[in-house]
Amino acid sequence: IFATVTIFVSTQAGRLLEKSALEDLHETNHALGSSVTQWLKSYTVLLRQLTSLPDIISMETVRQRPVLLATASADPNLFLVQTVNLNGINVARNDDSVLRDYSDRYWYLGAKAGNPITTEALISRTTGAPALNMSMPIKDSRGAIIGVMSIVSELDDVSAAIHINKVGNTG
Repeated sequence: IFATVTIFVSTQAGRLLEKSALEDLHETNHALGSSVTQWLKSYTVLLRQLTSLPDIISMETVRQRPVLLATASADPNLFLVQTVNLNGINVARNDDSVLRDYSDRYWYLGAKAGNPITTEALISRTTGAPALNMSMPIKDSRGAIIGVMSIVSELDDVSAAIHINKVGNTG
């Protein structure tokens, strides 16, 4: 009888713990999904606004650079705000780094192909750290793609911005 009662109580306790853990994971998953969605929407709006500015559409370094500097300084989560021409070479950047060739990057290729928004998790050529790049085509008044606008955040900053919390002992 003692062994039967012990097995029954242990089984029930295990089921209750499993149910509680699943409920916690479900709530965390829902909250995280909402945070990520909101973060992505806000940066999509930012890209849309930037790509509509005459200074960005000009594809002229001297006109774009002040806009890129102002954008990066207004948002501490963005370490790189840049434009790229149709050959994949930087036109302008918010930092003092050399102009780079991004013609092989998915974020560039997706935007150049006309995808409304392209995201890519990558190792940044600027910092060497894991980063998230979001890009959008730059279009002229006729709707032709003339370049690519890109914003980049380190993944640690993205995690902090969307409040990713560790679940359990191991995350």
